[in-house]
Amino acid sequence: MMSKISKVNTVTGLVSPSELGKTLIHEHVLLLRRLVCQLYVNAINREACIKTALDTIKGLKTYGVDTVVDCTPMIVHEIQNFLKRFLKGLV
Repeated sequence: MMSKISKVNTVTGLVSPSELGKTLIHEHVLLLRRLVCQLYVNAINREACIKTALDTIKGLKTYGVDTVVDCTPMIVHEIQNFLKRFLKGLV
């Protein structure tokens, strides 16, 4: 027997499943790998990446999408900071 999930852990905190709405469940919004970051540290325009990702995610609202599950692995501290700045742009 399956039990009902009362809360879902998200990067912005716990929410009830009913708050998720229409959800894309396997996306790679910000895909940066450790080697790429190390080799091309000066070639990656992080602000442009954030702007493009934000515009794309915000555009999904027009299709009724409320939630995006990003499956990008969090492998480097720098990418975590990158995601925090990205999420600030969504709220």
